[in-house]
Amino acid sequence: MTLTNRSRQDSTKLGVHVLVVLLGITSWSIMNGLWVELPILVVHLPEGWTLPSYLTIICQFGNIGPIVFSLLVYLTPRKKIETPTSFVIVVALTLCAALYGFLWKKTSPIGSNEHSVALMSLTLCQSIFAATTSTAYLAFMSHLKAQYIGSIFIGMSLSGLIPALAAVVQIPGEVECLRGAINSTNESVAYQLKNFTQSNLFDLNAFEPVIEAASNQTIHMTRLLQNSSDFENTLQLYKEEPSFSVKYFFLMLASLGGLSFLSLVLLIYHPYCKTEHADIKKEDNCRLVPIKRSNSSANDSNNSQGVNLEPTEQAQLDNKDEQDEQLSKAESWYLLCLLAWINMLQTSFVLAIQVYSSLPYGLFFYNGATKAENIVDPIACFLTMWVKVKSIRVISSLTLLGTLFSAYIIIVAAMSPNPFLVKHIAGGILIVSLENVCLFQNSFLF
Repeated sequence: MTLTNRSRQDSTKLGVHVLVVLLGITSWSIMNGLWVELPILVVHLPEGWTLPSYLTIICQFGNIGPIVFSLLVYLTPRKKIETPTSFVIVVALTLCAALYGFLWKKTSPIGSNEHSVALMSLTLCQSIFAATTSTAYLAFMSHLKAQYIGSIFIGMSLSGLIPALAAVVQIPGEVECLRGAINSTNESVAYQLKNFTQSNLFDLNAFEPVIEAASNQTIHMTRLLQNSSDFENTLQLYKEEPSFSVKYFFLMLASLGGLSFLSLVLLIYHPYCKTEHADIKKEDNCRLVPIKRSNSSANDSNNSQGVNLEPTEQAQLDNKDEQDEQLSKAESWYLLCLLAWINMLQTSFVLAIQVYSSLPYGLFFYNGATKAENIVDPIACFLTMWVKVKSIRVISSLTLLGTLFSAYIIIVAAMSPNPFLVKHIAGGILIVSLENVCLFQNSFLF
């Protein structure tokens, strides 16, 4: 291969990079969007605080997707199924996002209780397709030049950042527990519970007038009602709507899916992108090794034959340092176990119990925790591009530290609704900080 042909092969197009990023955004955007909407969903849906636990269990079934795809690839080696599979994934995820917007609040009776059957069914469906993107999208990238592989990972990282930023703009409304009363003029008055505990549930001095949503005027009372019988016997939950509804949030994610579908079509069929397709037949017989410019004799001998592949002997010499640092079998198994432990802590424990660990400190902290984690995660992923941790001792120390943080989070969740420092703002700041530090560390290692 001549120098001109090699430089032409190494060159890439910005437009193709953008299209690949747009394709990658669809991978986990709907799943991440579902999690950042949990502060609103837990208030409106009958499952309440248990909703994240239900969703976590359902999402684990999404691992069926990559297994089925891998089996199909193994059973049909001559068929390139990654392209049609990618089309199916993009269409399915886009439809799931659109259906979320219209069906998220629909419930159905199961036994004697109402359950969010539509939401959970859609979550099962989209988790299967979202998990399959990890294998199908990467297989599809083999049809493009190797230089574009980084762009798909950038898109996957943005799949968490974009929904989080949209949820920040959404500004979920406040939720208040109010009691009703009848004043001396026989007008309905709403009283806000200032410090909600079991002991002051029926203490009149714990209530204060609040602004009625209908008139937006504060009701001023000259005296507190002295007879507890004037109060209704039940608390009323008043929910302030967010700046834009859950429906439009998921429709926005569906529009991102539409952009990803268009990007996939252009990557496959547009002439601008076809020039960036890899010649798989030729590359199948090539060994991809880094070209060392200092090896002039090897390059000269290879250039005379019209190719520029590095000899195996020279490659072994150049990679001697890496070979000396190869892990033993025991070390490899140890790191695999750490990887499984980190993944289990983050996806099976911390996320499932987040509502129990954060919400007791207030909806503000729970809302902040769900938004921040999808901002922290891509930052950690980008950091791994420049900072590499190769020491087993450092990895083990960070894993131990993350385990201790996770243990505190689990203890706080177990003590819900009265965990440590529940009446202090420091408690909310501490739990949200630990959750995000734990997520950052686990994402960095994972």
